[in-house]
Amino acid sequence: MASEYGPEFDKWVEKVRTELVPKIDGSAIFVSITPSKPEKVDVKFAVELGLAIMMNKPIIATCQPGTEIPEKLTKVVDRFVEMDFNDTAESAKRLGETAKELINELGLED
Repeated sequence: MASEYGPEFDKWVEKVRTELVPKIDGSAIFVSITPSKPEKVDVKFAVELGLAIMMNKPIIATCQPGTEIPEKLTKVVDRFVEMDFNDTAESAKRLGETAKELINELGLED
């Protein structure tokens, strides 16, 4: 059934249902990049985060140094990893270590 928002929106909703939901559902943890400014609405981030919360996934949110983190977001995110996106090697290492720690802490390892 078509929505009142038009075919492009309907196509996006179908993609979320058929591609994004299974990806998040099949993951042990959810990792996302936090928008640098809360007032800049990032619909993709909001939908992905909402699904991760609804699926009760452990959440790691990455953010650039100095990012303002909304207080409510701190209540649902298990770990924040401050990352300098210009130093990808060090940032990737820190993110990997944090993910391993969280997986071990929650007993999610195979």
